[in-house]
Formats: sequence, C-alpha cells, structure tokens
Amino acid sequence: MKTMSALWASWLVPISLLAQPGLDTNHFLAVLRGATAVELPAAAARLVREARPDTRVATVTNVVKLALQINPAATLAVVEIVSRADPADAARIAEVAVREQSSLVIGITRRAAAAVPAQAAEIVAHTAFLMPETLLDIAVTAAKAAPAASLDILHAAAVVRPELRPYIEEEIARCRPVAPSVSGCLSRALRIQIKMEKGDSDRHGSDPGDSHPRRPGPPDHKPPHEGEDPPGGRNYARP
Repeated sequence: MKTMSALWASWLVPISLLAQPGLDTNHFLAVLRGATAVELPAAAARLVREARPDTRVATVTNVVKLALQINPAATLAVVEIVSRADPADAARIAEVAVREQSSLVIGITRRAAAAVPAQAAEIVAHTAFLMPETLLDIAVTAAKAAPAASLDILHAAAVVRPELRPYIEEEIARCRPVAPSVSGCLSRALRIQIKMEKGDSDRHGSDPGDSHPRRPGPPDHKPPHEGEDPPGGRNYARP
C-alpha cells in the first residue's frame, strides 16, 4: 500500500480533465455509443489500454464516466473489466464510478478489489473518502474480496477517518500476531471513538449491550472471522 501522504497526494489529480490537450473525448463517446450494452465494458477497457502514458489518468476518468452515463446498468461490469485492463488505476476507476453511481458504492468496491486485490486498500481510501459514513461497510467488503490486504485496509481507514487512527492502531496491536479482522477491529475502534466523544474515558469498559466488562484475551486470542456480520458502526457522523 502507498504511504498515507501518497494516498492524499493521489487525490489531488482533478477528477474532471475533460479539456486536456491530446484527449479526444468525442472519439471516446463515438466508440462507447457504438458498442452494444454487452460490448460496452470491453470497449471502455480497450480505450484505456490504448491511452498514451501522459493521458492515462484523464482517459480513465473520462472513459469510465462516459460509459456509466451511457449505460448506468453496466456500472459494475465496467469497473471490473476496466480495472483488470488498468490495474494501477483501479482506485481511480472505483472513485469515478462512485461519483457517478454512489448508491452502488459497496458493489463497486467489491468488484474493483476482487479485480485487483493488490489495490484494495487504495480502493477503500478513494471510495470511503467520498462516502465516509459507509467506511465500515466499504472496508469489510474490500477485505472479503482481498483478505491478504486486511492490514493495509485498516491503515487506509485511518487515512479516511484520522480521528480513528489511535483506536485502529490499538486494535491492530491487540490482534498480533494474528492477522487482524477488518470487521472486528474497525467495529471496535468505531465504538471506542463514539464512547470517547461522549466523555467515557474507560476505553476498556463494557461495550454497548454487553453484560460484562471486556477482559483481555489470552496471547493466542483470535479476532472474529472476516465472514461475520459487522456489529454496528453504521450511519456515524461525517467528519
């Protein structure tokens, strides 16, 4: 995963680069409109593969945006196939798609992370940055699609929600040497942060709904499996 500063820097490239010299958006539109609904994702991927290196980011941005405007129903297929064609820009592809179809953020995250597991953390950073209130669902979805990226996904969550960083780091440390569960670690970090906001300084007290205080587990204690339903953590305030 990129460093946190690199992740922030990657967002500085404008999402709308419609007037970049050498970028023939009319050609993109003609190719995409000439494709059938079934052919549209592959046509978009071909345009991206043919882009010059100096126009690659702008091409990805415009092609994905135009493809989804032409056929919104093809959103998930476009995200997956274009991401496979241009793995280095999978996070930007997902970001553009979420800007166009925000209600599909979970499906977009799933398809992009499954297509390019190595970019799962960046995909989380880009999509959750647009919709921080769905951070938990986005992160858990990406971790299910790319389990090996769980640790990096948690670090990406800390970039999106900096106020969670100390609690996420505490949860990661608590899970060692076992690979952290994104669902368990991020859910607990969110609950602790909410309690701290309410003035509860006892970060090791009982969780809401628990009948007994939490006690540290043995050294070989394992976090919940990734397949478990994420407990709570939804609809929290946008930073």
